[in-house]
Amino acid sequence: MEREMEQQIQRIKLLFSQNRYKEAEQFLKELLSNYPDSEYGQYMLAIAQTNQGKHREAYELVMLMCENNPGALEYLELKAEIEIASNRIELAENTVSHLIASDAENDDYFFLMARIKYSQRYYDKALENTKLALSLNPDNLGALNLNMTINSQLGNVEDARQSVKDALQRNPESPYTIANHGLTLLNEGKVNPALEKFKESLSLNPNNDIAQYGMQEAMKSKFWPYKLLYKYGLLLGRLSGKNMWVFIIGTYIGFRVLSSVAENNPALQPILNPLLIMVALLFLSTWILDPIMNVYLLTNKYGRFLLSDVAKRSAQYSAITLLVALGFGIIYFFTRMEFHFLALIFFIAMLIPLGTMYKPMNKKNQSIATKLTLAIFITGILGLATLVFTGNAFVFYVSAFGIFAYQWIINGMMIKEASRKF
Repeated sequence: MEREMEQQIQRIKLLFSQNRYKEAEQFLKELLSNYPDSEYGQYMLAIAQTNQGKHREAYELVMLMCENNPGALEYLELKAEIEIASNRIELAENTVSHLIASDAENDDYFFLMARIKYSQRYYDKALENTKLALSLNPDNLGALNLNMTINSQLGNVEDARQSVKDALQRNPESPYTIANHGLTLLNEGKVNPALEKFKESLSLNPNNDIAQYGMQEAMKSKFWPYKLLYKYGLLLGRLSGKNMWVFIIGTYIGFRVLSSVAENNPALQPILNPLLIMVALLFLSTWILDPIMNVYLLTNKYGRFLLSDVAKRSAQYSAITLLVALGFGIIYFFTRMEFHFLALIFFIAMLIPLGTMYKPMNKKNQSIATKLTLAIFITGILGLATLVFTGNAFVFYVSAFGIFAYQWIINGMMIKEASRKF
């Protein structure tokens, strides 16, 4: 009986090593039907379910195991993993704090805490915990990779390079390490070497989400305007939410002041106007360049496979908008009518909400952004129709104000969700 059970477990372990968790789950349920008291079988079933995204089922099972075995730290560790995977970050932090208090010599617990702090955007605290994990176990590959990621993100180039070197020495064929190496190269502006690393990582594991994300960004960064935008995003990501607002509002006020100075001082216009154009183009590019590049990926035979479903949808909307804008642009070129020019501006401006409405991670914020985008679009179409039939542009300008207001609203959402915390 025990020998048969051992054979089944070995088969399940083989499926785990091949990432065939769905098949493993079926075998585990069969195993537990024969041996319902097998805690190890229950433990492996929870792991199989977690790796399939069945977090609720896995959590219910692991909670029962923790209740029956309150001193079993491996069950608590799995509980923390599920809480992180299902974005129950506060619960995960409490669980990991208990694990560390129970065994402060376990490097994996500090790595778990580092992951939690990183997801909360406490990058400095996350870095501290990766260092604690590595002080206990220099071979902790997960901690080395996260250390590499954070240092690269914060611009600590030499520390990131050292982490790359250490991680590759320990496991040069890890797709996770290779993908993180690619991100480090991309953050340094080395696009082509980064692309090669992402390709290598995806050849080892086509489902590596880090490599997929990196490949997207690297393909878009082959175009220098987007490369500059990517670097700009990295720099902003190192600021706190408060400092992000100071930068954005300060730049906007500075732009308005310089515009006023240029308007009232014709002699300074040859100096100030090019500067104002550069600032305006920078702000415009932060909004419309990403959706345009996603349209590029959508039309690329490899790039379309890297986009998520919502990114594809956003790119499709953006592509239609660009085509309509192009149509009005061609018509305006021949007619020079104000209506066609305003329609051209409106459809280009619609790239701002269409390209960002799915950006918020919070589902409520995403819903708000989507509804605002729809309201702006409907108002704009009504405004254009009113302009044609009555000559009154009031409704159209309401939609224009809506796009202006939307930028501040989406900025608020994204800063709250993505700004660095200290």
